[in-house]
Amino acid sequence: MRAGFVVGPLAAYGVPRGWWDRLGAVKLVGAVATVLRARAYGHVPFPLVYMAPAAAVLILA
Repeated sequence: MRAGFVVGPLAAYGVPRGWWDRLGAVKLVGAVATVLRARAYGHVPFPLVYMAPAAAVLILA
């Protein structure tokens, strides 16, 4: 699903649609790195749950 509050600005800024999934995956990897850097290991599963579908899309696309 593409939430309007996410894709609206991307479209307004002229980001090509082909980049959206990759940008989302990078954002999620950044979220995991931030959680690990903060040593909040109990929170690691949450960004990973969101990263799994994005990774699947990139692999299958």
